Amino acid sequence: MGFETCGHEGTQVLEKVILSAAMITGTCRERAQEALDVLCRQTIIDKMEIIVVDLGASMSKPFTYPPSVRVIVMPKSQETFWAAARMDAVKKASGDIIAFIEDHSFAHPDWAENVAKAFEGPWAAVGYSVVNANPQSYASRAGLVSDYILWMSPVLEGKAKLLPGNNVAYRRELLEHFGKRLEFDLGVDFNIHQALRKQGHSLAMSATALIAHQNFERVGGLLRANYHYCRLLAANRASSQNWNVLRRILYSAGAPIGAPVIKLIRIVKSLRGRSALVWPFISSIPVILLTFLVSAIGESLGYLFGAGRSAEDFNRWELMQPRIKNS
Repeated sequence: MGFETCGHEGTQVLEKVILSAAMITGTCRERAQEALDVLCRQTIIDKMEIIVVDLGASMSKPFTYPPSVRVIVMPKSQETFWAAARMDAVKKASGDIIAFIEDHSFAHPDWAENVAKAFEGPWAAVGYSVVNANPQSYASRAGLVSDYILWMSPVLEGKAKLLPGNNVAYRRELLEHFGKRLEFDLGVDFNIHQALRKQGHSLAMSATALIAHQNFERVGGLLRANYHYCRLLAANRASSQNWNVLRRILYSAGAPIGAPVIKLIRIVKSLRGRSALVWPFISSIPVILLTFLVSAIGESLGYLFGAGRSAEDFNRWELMQPRIKNS
C-alpha cells in the first residue's frame, strides 16, 4: 500500500507540529516505502511531520508519498554520510521533538503518539521499545538480541542510562545546542547521550512506543555493520572529547576485552523483571559473543587510528544492503 491512501489524501492542514519523524533512506526502496507508509498512518499524523533524507534517489525508483511528506533528495555528486544526513533532517525539522527512525524499522500505529507522551516527562531523549520484524531465521532473532536486547519489548518505562542508537527521539532545542559538533556526533547516538548526561539531562525509555526492526538474515551483514558502527563510535568519541594519544592507546588496548564484558554485564542486569527474554538471550550467545568481539575490534581500531573508511562502509550496510535473503 502506498502513500496515496494515507492521511487526508495528502492535503491535510497540519495543526501545530509537535513531532518531526526523520528517516534516512538509501537504495532498499521496498522496505523504506513500507516504513514510510506506516509513518503516514500514525494516529497523530495531523500533529506531526515526516522528513525523508534520500541518499539513494539517483540510483533507485522514486517513493510514493503525499505532499505533506518532506523529501530531501541528495544529488549523486554529493557524498553524504549518515551523520550529515541526520543533521540535515534536524535543520529542516519544525517539531519540538525530532524522532529518528531507520528505513528498516516499522512504527506501530501509535508510535508517534506514545513518543510525544513520553516527552511530557523531563527527558532530553527517549528510546523506543523494539520487536522483531522478521523473526523467521535464527540469524535475525540472534541479531536483534545482539543489537537491541536492552531495549527489546518488554522494557521498563521511565528513566534509563542507555538508549538505542539510530531509533531514538530528542528535544530539538537540545540537539541544536551541539552546533557543528552534530556533524560527527549524529553518526553514533551514544556520544550524544553521554554528552546530555554530563550536562545534567535525563534519558528515558518508552515501553509503548513500539517499532518492529528488520534484521540481517546473514550473520556477515550483522558483523560488518557492527564493526563499522563501533569504529565510528570510538573515533567520534575520542575526537569530540579531545582525547590525547595516551588515552587513545589505553582505551584501544582495553576495548577487545573490556567492551564485550561490559556489554554482557549490562545485558544480564537488564533481564531482571524480563524473564521472557532469558531464553532468547541464552540461545543467541554464540552470535552475541562473535558480534561483541568484532565490534570491540572496530572500537579498538577507532580509538587508535580513527574512523578510516567506516563512514562510507556504515552507509552501505545501513542503507544500501538488503537484510532479507532474496530481497
